[in-house]
Amino acid sequence: MYSKGQPYVIDVAAGETKYICQCGKTSTPPYCDGSHQGSDYEP
Repeated sequence: MYSKGQPYVIDVAAGETKYICQCGKTSTPPYCDGSHQGSDYEP
């Protein structure tokens, strides 16, 4: 997947932004839902 160590931003609709999960903790794959917050993982 993306190896920059940070969320990969994609534009999906005017005014809406989605992020691809890089930590694997999301409950809404493939999108980031912020589940990495509070863990040792830093995107």
